[in-house]
Formats: sequence, structure tokens, C-alpha cells
Amino acid sequence: MLGRLWHRIGRGLVRARWPLAGLAAVVVVLACMLVIPQWLLRWELGASARTLTAADRAKAINDVRVTLLQGIGGAVILLGVYFTYRQLQTGRDQLQIAQQGQVTERFTRAIDQLGHTELDVRLGGIYALERIANDSPDDRATIAEVFTAFVRGHAPWPPRLLGQYVADAPIEQVPELQVRAPDVHAALTVLARRRPPHNSPARLDLHAADLRKAILAGANLQQSILAGANLQDARLNSADLREAILDRAQLQGARLTGANLQDATFYHADLQGARLDRAQLQGARLAGANLQGANLFRAQLQGARLDGLLLRVVRLLDRDRHPDPPRPDVTNLQEANLSDADLQGAHLAGADLQGATLFRAQLQGADLLRAQLQGANLVGADLQGVTLDRAQLQRAILGVADLQGASLVGADLQGATLDKAKLERANLGGASLREVRLNGAQLQNALSDPKTIWPEGFDPHRAGVLLIDRGADTADEPAS
Repeated sequence: MLGRLWHRIGRGLVRARWPLAGLAAVVVVLACMLVIPQWLLRWELGASARTLTAADRAKAINDVRVTLLQGIGGAVILLGVYFTYRQLQTGRDQLQIAQQGQVTERFTRAIDQLGHTELDVRLGGIYALERIANDSPDDRATIAEVFTAFVRGHAPWPPRLLGQYVADAPIEQVPELQVRAPDVHAALTVLARRRPPHNSPARLDLHAADLRKAILAGANLQQSILAGANLQDARLNSADLREAILDRAQLQGARLTGANLQDATFYHADLQGARLDRAQLQGARLAGANLQGANLFRAQLQGARLDGLLLRVVRLLDRDRHPDPPRPDVTNLQEANLSDADLQGAHLAGADLQGATLFRAQLQGADLLRAQLQGANLVGADLQGVTLDRAQLQRAILGVADLQGASLVGADLQGATLDKAKLERANLGGASLREVRLNGAQLQNALSDPKTIWPEGFDPHRAGVLLIDRGADTADEPAS
């Protein structure tokens, strides 16, 4: 009974709080007008207040009253500002809650559209999600995951869905992705132009996706996971694929001109016939990758890892249009690791391989005309029949290398190491071998001419070198 009474009293006080507050304000104002000024005057002046004339006393009381009213006015203004701020904050919170509710509703509706059987409805859902991502930065990562799952689910590799082109279909017969799967291509396009989330960008997981003939020029695919994906004949010109994972991806014929592939991984990826001209591959890891017939004209490969790479008949220089290009345009492979790489027949004319590691590399028949190989490590490399005319090989290490039948006309080998190298039938006409180490080198039937410079104290005649008589265009007896 008593509890109910207190409850009713409390409810009554709540309902009467504003009238009571108004009454209290009136009491305070009246006190400031009538009581408090006289009390303050007596407290401040004490007994001397009695000696004031009536006019002075009235003036003093009025001054105190004005001061008190000004203070009350200031307090009222401050309270007004505070309550206004609280009201705005409450309104903002309510608006945010309403917006979140709208975003949730829009998101749910768009997801429903993605699962619709009609293509137009699915496309509408894709672009609705893009709009939500633009309006709500906090939902960008979630929407990106929805899109990547949509791509993987609607275009898996190997193909297993009804209507997908079979895995062994000739690439010439496969339509572009935007034709055979417009919804998948639309989702990829939205991902490619997405705005990054506020926090650290999450990797786009597009592994094992069928992206044959996708058009993604200039796409933002940084740190994407494309391992095992099929990107044959895809257009990725100028795409941002930094730190992307492309292990075992199929990129035959892909166009990656000017693409940024720094620190990307291509372990055992198939890049046959891919266009990588002007691509940035600094720090990329291509161990076990197949670049047969790939075009790496003016590509940047500083510090790239290419251990065990199959690079047969690779075009690193457009010899047809640029037979002897200026130095700034050469491919830069400084300090690149090409150990055990297969570079048979590779066009590396003019390439910059200073300090590169080509340990046991297969370079039979390769064209290294005017290549810069200063300080390169070619220990155990197979250089049979290679063209090294006018190449820069100062301080290069060619121990145990096989240079049989190689052409080194006009090459500069000053300070190089050729211990136990095989140089039978090699053409050393006009080559500079100053300070070269030739301990145990095999030079039987190697060719030289009067311009060939040998190390001090070395006897080419005893080594079996033949001297070329350029006037008679025949080889005489071993050089003396």
C-alpha cells in the first residue's frame, strides 16, 4: 500500500516537474530582486550601512540587484546552450539509428536481389550494394566479401555450373566475361573501383574463379587472392596488383601492360604469351612460373625472384622496332635472381643484369648483345652458342660456365672469373680479357684476333687459341 502511494507521488512529481521548475525560478528572481540585495549590502558594509543616505542605499541595492540579474541571465543562457546541445545530440543519435535501419533494410533487399533468377534483378542488386558501400564506409568490407563470394559461386574454376564454358574450350571460342556472365563481370567491376574501408583493406578473395577474358584495365586489385584463378586473355592493363597472390593462376595471353605487380607472387603461374611490357615487377616472386613467349619489354624486375623459371623465347626487347635502343629503355634486371632459370633462346639484348644471379641458368642460344652483366653470377651457367657481342662482363663470375661456340666479339671481360670455363670454339675477337682469371679454362679452337687483349703472362698459343687473319678471312695457326 505504501509502495503504491510512493509510486503515485513519484509519478505526480514527474508530471509536475516543469511547473515546479518554473515556480522555483520565479522564487529565485523575487529573492534576487527583494531579499538578497539588502542582505548582501548589510553583510558587505556591516554597521556602516546605517550611515548611508536613503539615495545611496537605494543606489547600492539597485547595483547589487542588477549584478545578480545579470548572473542569472548568464546562467539561463548557459543552460539554454546545454539543453540545445543535448537536444541536437539526441536528434543526431536518432538520425543515425534511423539511417542504420535504412541501410540494413537496403542491404537485405539487395542481397535478396542477388539471389534472383532474373539477370536484370541481380544487376540491380549489385549496383544497389555499391551505392550502400559508398554511403556507409563501415559496410564496405562486408559488401566486398559478398561480391567476392558471388564471383566465386557464379564463376568457379574448374567449371562445374550449367552454362559455363568447359575448361578445355579453345580460348578463341570463349566469349568475353561481360558477355557470358554480365552479373559476375559487374561485381568484378564494382570491386575494381571500390573505395577502401577506413581500417586496413581486406584482401579480395577471388581464388579459383573463372575470369577468362575479363576486362579489368586499371582495376584496384591490390593484395587480392587470385591463386588458381583462370585469367586467360584477361585485360589487366595498368591494374594495381601489388602484393597480389597469383600462385598457379592461368594468365596465358593476359594483357598486363604497365600493371603494378610489385611484391606479387606467381609461384608456378602460367604466363605463356602474357604481355608484361612496362610492368612493375620489383620484388615479385616467379619461382616455377612459365613465361614462354611472354613480352617483358621495358619491364622492371629489380630484386625479383625467378628461381626455376621457364622463360624460353621470352621477348625482353622489341628487336623489330628497336634494334639498338638507347640505354634508358633497356629492361632492368639488376640483382634479379634467375638461378636455374630456363632462358633458352631468350631475347635479352641490351638488358641490364648487373649483379644478377644466373647460377646454373640455361641460356643456350640466348641473345645478350650489349647486355650489362657487370658483377653477375653465372657460375655453372649454360651459355652455349649465346651472343655476347660487346657485352659488359666486368667482374662477372663465369666459373665452370659452358661458353662453347659463344660469340664474345668486342666483349669487355676485365676482371672476370673464368676458372674451368668451357670456351672451345668461342669467338673472342676484339674482346678485352685484362686481369681475367683463366685457371683451368678450356680454350681449344677458340678464335681471337690481333685486337684481343689477354691477361698479362697468358699464352693463348699454348691454350690452343686460333688467331683470325681478318685480311685473309681465315684462321691461322694457334695464336702466338
